[in-house]
Amino acid sequence: MTVALLGVLLCALLFFADKSSLENQVEAGLRAAEPTAAPAGLSTDQLPPLPDDPSIVSLVEQLAQAEGGSRLALLDSLTASLASRGRIDMAALYAGQAVKLDSSFNRIVRAGVLYQQAMELPFVQEDSSLVRAFSRQAVAYLEKAQQGGAAEREDVLLSLGLAYVQSGIPENSMKGILSIRRVLELNPQNVEAGFRLGEFSLQTGQFDKAAERFQAVLSAQPDRFDAKLGLATAYLNLGQQAQAKPLLEEVVQHAPDQALRLRAGAMLDNIR
Repeated sequence: MTVALLGVLLCALLFFADKSSLENQVEAGLRAAEPTAAPAGLSTDQLPPLPDDPSIVSLVEQLAQAEGGSRLALLDSLTASLASRGRIDMAALYAGQAVKLDSSFNRIVRAGVLYQQAMELPFVQEDSSLVRAFSRQAVAYLEKAQQGGAAEREDVLLSLGLAYVQSGIPENSMKGILSIRRVLELNPQNVEAGFRLGEFSLQTGQFDKAAERFQAVLSAQPDRFDAKLGLATAYLNLGQQAQAKPLLEEVVQHAPDQALRLRAGAMLDNIR
């Protein structure tokens, strides 16, 4: 009975703890066996060069000479600077190097999330070898985070699910979908999980389900234009052009993302 009560208490603590508390509880277990910083087949030579930015150049030069704690601080600065400039791919590599120096929970999660986000960069999507390399590393970090006590943490479940699905490995797809579904079970208001499941429903031809997912997203975030485009796509595939047209017109007229506007415009031209 005592063991059972302790188990329930531990689960509750892990679920409700904030990130700093959770790090203190699990980081000791994570330090034992962290992933390597870059998997075989992934090197900076395969990626676009670093931004020609004086602050980035300075940080890289300092890193080359740094040792100990100062090296970790520089890796953190590089990771943050590159991520803020949209270079998620290089930010992920530096985050991975930081994990080798300090395999605390938050650093492992950060590296895993960045590696997964890098998989969605257009130039990575065009290179299957890069997709596989970033996927392997994302999965390694995020699975390690789960083993360390983050089995029910929404950001870990979502990023791990996306890494599985986007890996291109068929047997991983269902694992990924189940991981993202678990996010909505834990928090039905997680808009990003709902949006991603809507995208996957489109890809698998489940247009009624896709429409339902995107409608839920728009109920929470009415100005989310990618969801408007997704809902319009579902409607068109269901033969509901009258419902799709105003959504597409709204995206064309108001979406800040040019790529979304162009896609919506092309779809609108096809139904006029």
